[in-house]
Amino acid sequence: MILWDEDELLPGVEWKQEINKRLKTADIIVLLISPNFISFAYEEMQAALRRHEAKEVQVIPVILRPTDWKETPLGNLQALPTNGKSVVEWRDRDQAFQDVVKGIIRVVTSLYEAKMTPPIRFPRPMVNPNPLSPSEVENALQRLVGWKVLPFFVPGAEPKSGIEMVKTYQFANYDVALGFINKASEYIAVLSHHPTWEITWGTVRARLTTWDIGHQLSHYDFDLAKYLDNLSSEYPPLKQKK
Repeated sequence: MILWDEDELLPGVEWKQEINKRLKTADIIVLLISPNFISFAYEEMQAALRRHEAKEVQVIPVILRPTDWKETPLGNLQALPTNGKSVVEWRDRDQAFQDVVKGIIRVVTSLYEAKMTPPIRFPRPMVNPNPLSPSEVENALQRLVGWKVLPFFVPGAEPKSGIEMVKTYQFANYDVALGFINKASEYIAVLSHHPTWEITWGTVRARLTTWDIGHQLSHYDFDLAKYLDNLSSEYPPLKQKK
């Protein structure tokens, strides 16, 4: 993290140009609000707020002295110290600044975690999938571990039957198993292909079939099976008793 304020301006530098440059490249802008700021830095405030509205920067107003800041465009922002009470109005100003620091740290931590978390890459949903032939199913199944292809009766349409892929995952406990399902739902929502789940404590049974093609198997099912296998490795397994 690099901190900067106008006190770091070098002699001979065009101060307005340099401030605008910093406003355009900052991740967090802390505005120290006082009557003088409202009167003389309104243009810089507007520039910061435009980037804030575009979700390019996080603007944090810090209220130093009493002023009608809520009547300005800043009024829509959560200010520091807590409840927007100016620093000079606190009985203990050290406590006020400590409150400000804690608030800024929360914002910095949130932005850092967001940047460190890689974006989830989802596959493009397939359109009008074709059923796989028996040989294609057999070849695809060889690239997976623990999955079985079984016939089943279509719920509510017996004796109509179909084919499904089935696998049972074992996790440390119910919370871990549920976390696995919840995380998988992000991928499933984008793929728009939904498994049938059966969960008992730390055991999750996943059943896959493509209803749109008469309860046969498609590439959807094998793509999702591969994803579930990769995802399951990120969760604590059930410890085997010695």
